Amino acid sequence: MSRFKNNLEQKKFIEDSNEIFSKLLSQLPVENREGANSIIDEHYNKWNKIFTVQQEKDSDNLQKISIIYKNLKNSVQFGEIDPNVSIKMSTIEECRESLLTLHLKQKSKKCQVRMLQYQAGEVLYNLKMLTKTVNNFKMEIKKLIDYSHSYAYFLINLFEACNKFKNLRYTILSTKILKNNFTDLLKYMENDTEYWNQERNVLTSSMDRD
Repeated sequence: MSRFKNNLEQKKFIEDSNEIFSKLLSQLPVENREGANSIIDEHYNKWNKIFTVQQEKDSDNLQKISIIYKNLKNSVQFGEIDPNVSIKMSTIEECRESLLTLHLKQKSKKCQVRMLQYQAGEVLYNLKMLTKTVNNFKMEIKKLIDYSHSYAYFLINLFEACNKFKNLRYTILSTKILKNNFTDLLKYMENDTEYWNQERNVLTSSMDRD
């Protein structure tokens, strides 16, 4: 992880360092300045390597996320999607039963997995409200097969994101890839809201032209 929030902060650090070192050198006797300069040069060389490595990592990460985002957009399904599975979530027990139903549906309907995850996120959101406390919610999650605490929160975040970017619920990108890069992908979607909220027949037409 970078030691700086952005390039401006990094630039400010370098400028401040230059100013401080210049002041310190000016206060040294002339005969001692050569040795001090060597120490400063060593310091700059060390930080320059750190900056360079971090910039390369940042560049590689941006390129990776850009490719994943393109794959996410290309994974939007344009065919018929079955209507939402009928679910109930007025009580904790109903939420449990609905989550089990949705989980079983995911295994048999891979092409609709995101829509089913979207619904599961809605149920989990309601379950969280019904349980009232974080600890009670965690206890309920432990009772569910194949639902970890982190996965439950991912589905809740996915539910909220699908409400904001409605075509996200029609994607079939690997859940593992989506979950591991979710925060970065959301930033891309924030800058591409028109695409994610177009009617799917409009998306199909635009892709045909491409």
